[in-house]
Amino acid sequence: MPPKAAYRDPTPHTRRSRESARTWMRLALFAVAMLLGFASLGTLLEGVVWWFATALVVVLPIVAIGIATQFARRPWQPFVAGAVTAVVSLTFGYARDAALFGVLPTFDTVGRWSELVNGGVRSITSQRIPAEATEGILFLLAILAVVAVVFIAPALDRVPATAALPLLVVLDIPVAVRSGVAEPLWFVLTVVVFLALLRVGRRRMPAASVVGVAVVAIVGSLVLPVAFPETEREARVDSGIGTGLNPFIDLGDDLRRPDPVPAVTYVTDAPGGIYLRLATLDRFNGVTWEPDARTDPENDIARFPPAPGLSDEVPRAGYTATIEVQELGGNWLPVPYPATSVAGVVGEWRWEPDGLTVRSTGTDARGQQYDATFLDIQPDRGQLTADTEPDVSARYLDLPEPMPELIVETAEQVAGTGSTYQRAIALQEFFTGGDFAYSLEAPVEEGYDGSGVGVIERFLEVRSGYCVQFAGSMAVMARVLGIPSRVVVGFQPGESRLVDGARVFEVSSDDLHAWPELYFGGIGWLRFEPTPGRGALPDYSNIDAIDDPETPEFEGANPSAAPVDPTPAAPNLPDEELTTGGAVVVERQNPTPIILTIALVLLALVLSPAGLRAGIRWRRMRRVRDGGDAAAAWAEIRDTAHDHDWVAPDSETPRQLGSRLALVVGADPVARLQGGVEAAAFDRPGSVAMTVEDVADLRQAIASAAPFFVRLRAIFLPPSLTARAGFTRREEPLVE
Repeated sequence: MPPKAAYRDPTPHTRRSRESARTWMRLALFAVAMLLGFASLGTLLEGVVWWFATALVVVLPIVAIGIATQFARRPWQPFVAGAVTAVVSLTFGYARDAALFGVLPTFDTVGRWSELVNGGVRSITSQRIPAEATEGILFLLAILAVVAVVFIAPALDRVPATAALPLLVVLDIPVAVRSGVAEPLWFVLTVVVFLALLRVGRRRMPAASVVGVAVVAIVGSLVLPVAFPETEREARVDSGIGTGLNPFIDLGDDLRRPDPVPAVTYVTDAPGGIYLRLATLDRFNGVTWEPDARTDPENDIARFPPAPGLSDEVPRAGYTATIEVQELGGNWLPVPYPATSVAGVVGEWRWEPDGLTVRSTGTDARGQQYDATFLDIQPDRGQLTADTEPDVSARYLDLPEPMPELIVETAEQVAGTGSTYQRAIALQEFFTGGDFAYSLEAPVEEGYDGSGVGVIERFLEVRSGYCVQFAGSMAVMARVLGIPSRVVVGFQPGESRLVDGARVFEVSSDDLHAWPELYFGGIGWLRFEPTPGRGALPDYSNIDAIDDPETPEFEGANPSAAPVDPTPAAPNLPDEELTTGGAVVVERQNPTPIILTIALVLLALVLSPAGLRAGIRWRRMRRVRDGGDAAAAWAEIRDTAHDHDWVAPDSETPRQLGSRLALVVGADPVARLQGGVEAAAFDRPGSVAMTVEDVADLRQAIASAAPFFVRLRAIFLPPSLTARAGFTRREEPLVE
């Protein structure tokens, strides 16, 4: 077989095509390396949706830079194309409500971006690992991605090694945040792709240099982090309280602070202090309790829905509170339960339907001042002892299998066989009756500082702990008994003092607390207090005092406080939301459809040129199959040559191109091609018809002589297709 030079024409156009293929390969490898680098952040952030969002911001500017590189006459044009695409992507993705037509940035757009940056920084400093990928954090990742792509991708042709700079920055984030959380697999994969990028270029980097760069990249990624200070909460003593995604996780660390940190102050017309909740934790996986922080843009905190399960027959009193948040950071807003409205906050805050907690995806609680209205639920003796069937989701009874026998047997022995209310009170008195001791240190010293089933089992043996163990244990034991339960994290009422004649309550980190809530049919969720020496027992803890006007819910309450009308009607809810027993039930938003949609859109964009080219080929082959159309066969062969750098000059006749093809596939199919085209051109009868097999043989011969990367480009971005669109030079009029 003759050398490829015998049938390939290294014209300037061919060289440009090869360089175009290498450019696209460099950009593709850079995109893959960036996405692998960002995947290393999976140890810091929950879920995967954030990665797909970042992937879009990486891919779109790279595609724009690649296209601009093909037609640019000035070195700065690819940079401009990438920058414009990046700005449009950031505008549409994060500030389209503050932009013209959703994509053109304005001054309001810049203001929105500034809010997102501030919110992202606050989220990073206040959340725990793994953190929730808030909108602010997503925007910071997007900024990092577009800066890397816009400034580095256009320079890859000249200096491919510059790709190491953004990759090192991204890979160093996990190890800079906390030693030991970085996943080595992503380091290795990123470096492998980076080395492949170095070997693709018009001047390939020598192997020794590639090895040197690899060593520097890997060692630098592993050694540089030691220069970063440990950010895991040694500095939290002076940095305030961070609620994070799950405030339950670090509650013990906050309580063990040597010096308390001011968290909240409030003034209320309610008699006595009030409990303020941050998060409602209703999912128990056997290891810890987790919040179900479902919110919806329609959940306007100006008007809350009715408290879940609260019927109109239950007495209640309405109160207000003016709350000021101090050194409390994070996305949870402290509010009383059940709140009916919140006004005066800055940023976007939404209520969560089951726990009526308030949270934001991009705004910090620190420094917020707002007014909240809420209800004091005052069930009577008959309502508590009615044993009405609870109309609540079965998930509030979920427990891992199998449950330790000690927990099950203890719950059953303690609770007895009374009503739901009697068994709940029995559980509470089991913990507060004097057999258990409050201790912040015992769980740490004994190795059971947590809330999982193993921790509860050990806690029941040692009988010493703090609110995390007491609240978690009572909630789990209630579920064992078939009583729906959940755990709430928030603040005790705090200390009060007179300021200018007003009673002001001051809440600090020492008042952080966790308590269980149990569900009663017709009443809803009621707070219980199993932690000895902490908080205040609710009035319904004593059945004899329930209907006694001298023992209202709030200490020092005015028994003549006028009850309010039944809870206001729920706000307008989306069609997919249902109300059951006064509770708002919102279906959990499954991120899978979003992920699949993004993946399908990207796949469609990648495959669309290949699909168009396949459609053109199919039409031509049908004409060849039906009547041996030599013109259609010739058009397909010319386009195939164009796709694989077998580009014939305008002056080259079918006979000249055929003479080169004959060196590869033989004379017969080439002769039929030449004869058919010439017969059609000169209207000569008697020519031998072309067959589909002849065209396939010629196409295979052309493709087999091309390098692998050129064959890939011929499939996914065929030059003949771009020629039809007028983007590249067309060698010959194309025949359909």
